[in-house]
Amino acid sequence: MKQLTQKLKNGKMQIKDTTLPSLQRGQVLVKNYYSLISAGTEGSTVKTARSGEN
Repeated sequence: MKQLTQKLKNGKMQIKDTTLPSLQRGQVLVKNYYSLISAGTEGSTVKTARSGEN
């Protein structure tokens, strides 16, 4: 499974291999074939983190 991570201090993004989550009763795991990352939203998150705002 792949996971996109982002460091808020510098905005660096990295794709990491992770283990599948363990499922509890009543939960499902959905396999995505495509995903979208909003550069505007991600950039805003980094900008806010850098400014120290919460």
